[in-house]
Formats: sequence, structure tokens, C-alpha cells
Amino acid sequence: MARLRAGLRALGEYGAFAAILGATAGCGSSNDGPGVAYAMVGDGGGTSSRDTHDGAAGSASNDEDASSDAPVGVSSGDAASDGPTNSGLDAGAIPDSATVAPADGGASGSPACAGGTVGIASNAMGAMGTPVSGSGNVEFNISTKTQIVGLHTTMTVPEKPPPSGTLFLWPGLQPLPGGKNYNPIGNGVLQPVLTWGGTCAPTAPSSYASWWISAQYVNTYSSDPGHTGCLGGQGMDVAVGDQLDIAMTLAGTVWSQIVVDRQTARMATFDIDMNGQAQDWAIFTIESDGSEPISDVVFTSTTLTLADADGTACQPSTRGQNDYFSAPQSSTDGKTCCISKIILRAPGVAATTPNTP
Repeated sequence: MARLRAGLRALGEYGAFAAILGATAGCGSSNDGPGVAYAMVGDGGGTSSRDTHDGAAGSASNDEDASSDAPVGVSSGDAASDGPTNSGLDAGAIPDSATVAPADGGASGSPACAGGTVGIASNAMGAMGTPVSGSGNVEFNISTKTQIVGLHTTMTVPEKPPPSGTLFLWPGLQPLPGGKNYNPIGNGVLQPVLTWGGTCAPTAPSSYASWWISAQYVNTYSSDPGHTGCLGGQGMDVAVGDQLDIAMTLAGTVWSQIVVDRQTARMATFDIDMNGQAQDWAIFTIESDGSEPISDVVFTSTTLTLADADGTACQPSTRGQNDYFSAPQSSTDGKTCCISKIILRAPGVAATTPNTP
């Protein structure tokens, strides 16, 4: 299956479309605990345009020629600013810590997965559990008999690359053909995107002064109203080494994305009604256009939550050649997957993080 990522080449065609769309709301939450004053990020208005990926099942790997498939940067708006949001949280409110991440963050042996089946780490001796394809990607394909209803992870902002090209680092969720209510929306991606360089995401900066992140939904193929182009909330600048707690959760038919910077307590979010479309493909990836990470891209304390048990869901379906994941563990009821660490590496980039949980 071809990747949705190829759709990024259509971004140039969507530049005019992005320009006439507004910026959506954003807000969020954190698991830092009581006593933290959370700064909301958002402006409460419309949408804009950008896309990734183009297929449905199959590998979403970031092959070495993926730069030709990555987005052409289209900048719009101003840098993130604090303001009203659409999440129902008031500025300075302390959200429920469970909104962002499970207490133990999804490490193997955490309460969420205690007593469950342990899978095979990517570097296990003689490991045959996960096929290798491309680079800079770890993916989970879930049975279309169920669906993903939650993804929680913490991403550490990597070192700044040289000031050229565009780089997208993200976890994301996509549907698979045969999944519930696949059409009429079709193949788009829910994704909080850490960006270096130009992007058409709402309010994105156009400089290389800082990494920047916002929560987005991208679909350059659909003509379904409300699910076309690059939609997203207000973004925010983040610094090298910041830990970004990311929560993607389903309530009814609405997907909510929350990104919280632990170091600054700022947050950004985006909500979108997916009209009951099931998401059965979880992706952690490096997506590049003329820029590559110069250090590892690390996700820790990752959990995937399913609506119904899937005995094969917790073992990744593919990984990049030099990428790493710790032994995944499922909960006893088969509805939760816990992965202590995921490391993505660009081709030819030396490891900066040990392959250990």
C-alpha cells in the first residue's frame, strides 16, 4: 500500500487553499500534577491545509527517498500565543492528569499492562517479531475488527538540524480500508507534528529559530466537508530537550489531541469529529524534505488503547532498519499496549541514545 505521505507532494497545490482558511482552536492539559499553572495555546477560529501519507494498509516506512514525498513548506500566520481555546479548560486550570498520560507512562510492567503478555524487542537475539522496512518509522497495524481509542506518549525534542529544508516528527493515527466508517472521509492522518522549517499548518512560523509543534488532521484526498486539507490548532515553540506529553483520545466520535510541554507548562490541542471513522494504524515516524534529524528521535512511556482486545496489536508491524523499540507488553485483557521506549533514526545518523528500555 502506498503511503499517505506521498500526498505531501500535493501541498503546493493546496497553498492557495491553505491561505483562505483560518486557524482553529487549541487548548490542552498535562500530567505534571497539582500546583502547575498551565498556559493555554489557541485562538478559537477555523482551519488550514497540509497532508501526509497516501495509502491504507502496508508500510508507512520513511524510505531513504522519502524526501521527495515530504511536504513543501507553506507558512501562514503568526507564532503561537496564549489565548482562548475550544477545549472547555480555562487558562490556568489544572487538568486531570489522566487526560495526558497513564501514571506510569506505559513502561513494560506498568500498572496498565501488569501481568500481560510480553512481546519481542527490536534488538532481541534472533528477533523475528517485526519486519524491517526503510528507516525512521515504527508502526502498529490493528485488526479492523476493533479500533484504537487512545494513544499516549512522551516525545523529547531533539537537537536542531541545520537551517534548511523541512522536517516533521510525529506520532499519528490513520484508518485502514475495511475499518469501520472508512468512507466517506477516507485516508487522512491525526497527528501532533513537531516541525523544523516551513509548513502550511495554521499559525506556523517561517523561520528556523525554534522547533514548533501543533496538533493537526491532514487529508489532501478527501472531499468530505470538514475533513479536507490541513486542519489544526494553535501551535507553540519548544526547546531542545523539552519533554512533550502527547495524548490522542476518542470521546464519542470526537478525537482530541493534547500536547503539553513539561518544561514550560504550555499546551496546544485540536479536536475534530471523525464521524465514527475507526483508526487502526498507529505510526511513529520521521518525515523529511531536505532536512534530517542529527540526533535520535525518542518516544517514551507509550500506550495504545483499543476498543476491543487484539492479541497481535502490541507487536509492531514494521520498523526502520536502525530504529529501536523495547519489548512491548499487552494488558491482561488485551486492550492496552505498553512500550517503554521507541527510538527513530535517520539514515546514516549515529545513535545518540542507547537501545535500552
